Amino acid sequence: MIPRQTPPFILALPAAMAIISAGCTSSGTDYPSLAIRDAERVVSEAPNPAPPEPAEPIPAGVLAEVEAALAKALQAQANFAARAPAVRNAIEAARNSAVGSDRWAGAQVALSELDSLRASTAIALGELDVLYAARAVQLERRDAIGEAREQITRLLARQDAVLAALKPILRQ
Repeated sequence: MIPRQTPPFILALPAAMAIISAGCTSSGTDYPSLAIRDAERVVSEAPNPAPPEPAEPIPAGVLAEVEAALAKALQAQANFAARAPAVRNAIEAARNSAVGSDRWAGAQVALSELDSLRASTAIALGELDVLYAARAVQLERRDAIGEAREQITRLLARQDAVLAALKPILRQ
């Protein structure tokens, strides 16, 4: 058997590791703080203000679309208000009826029709939302659209209140 000679870099490896690891140790106990530094803090003096509305008027075509959507919502509200008393009567007549009976089913259908009229109002709001978003992306005026959206939102809130009052009656 031929004796093997260990390469010199293998012999020096333990000494090099000792020297390197000695440099990683610290004799002090003063470690850097992990607290948030001043430069890492988010400083805000006031919320970001909304960008000012552009000065140019809203084009007539856009205003016509706003008026059409608002007219749809108002018509849906008129239909809703006209139908609500009959629906209330049908639901009251079905109050103590068995689930699945003809009265109960008729009241469910009437309530669904009223809910459908509410959906027509919501569709008009959706049309305005699309219009509002398109104008916002283009950084164009949208104040008239916003006012119409608020008006339709109030209509929806009233319709929701009527539906919320009627639905529990059928569950009794």
